[in-house]
Amino acid sequence: MDMMDTQKFTKKSLSALNNAYIYAVRRKNSEMSTVHLLSALTLQKMV
Repeated sequence: MDMMDTQKFTKKSLSALNNAYIYAVRRKNSEMSTVHLLSALTLQKMV
C-alpha cells in the first residue's frame, strides 16, 4: 500500500488528519479510524 502524498492536501485536510490522530492517541487506540476522522471534521470550524 502506498503512502499518502500530503503535499497535495489542503491545510484544513491536514489539520483534520492531525486532530483525528490526536483523538485516537488520547483514547489509547492503536490506529486511527474513520470515526476519529469524522469527529475531527465535525469539530472543525467552517471558514
